[in-house]
Amino acid sequence: MTGTTTGTTALVATVGGHIAELVDLADRMPDGDRVWVTTDTAQTRDLLAGRTVEWVPFIGERDVGGVVRAIPQALSIFRRHGVDRVISSGAAIALAYLPAAAATGRTAHYIESSTRVETCSVTGRLLARTPGVRCWWQYEPVPERFSYLPGVYE
Repeated sequence: MTGTTTGTTALVATVGGHIAELVDLADRMPDGDRVWVTTDTAQTRDLLAGRTVEWVPFIGERDVGGVVRAIPQALSIFRRHGVDRVISSGAAIALAYLPAAAATGRTAHYIESSTRVETCSVTGRLLARTPGVRCWWQYEPVPERFSYLPGVYE
């Protein structure tokens, strides 16, 4: 996921550790335009100050309705910003944005949280079975359907 490229990357994560980790990993990602997608909180305003951000409603754990309601907004953000690829570190927000990206021909990447050392999250297990979504694991051994990505602690 490194290198120079054209197009826009949407970086999508929920508040807390997920967005903080994605900010740490962003330096390894393709150059080019970026739009961050997350919920408006004091933490995210601080972490993303000076960056292009789309503020979206929070999607809670196992909130299927929230995931479904987020899909039209995801597609709108993709169109408005000319998004070519979507990268997410989770959590539930990834279940709306990554399948929508893959279904519309955009590159979709899910990076499992660095706190997941032995088992995948529910989000990771679902996305690993979603056609067109590439899943990344930050430790070895790497679970089935995931590829290795050096983690934030390396």
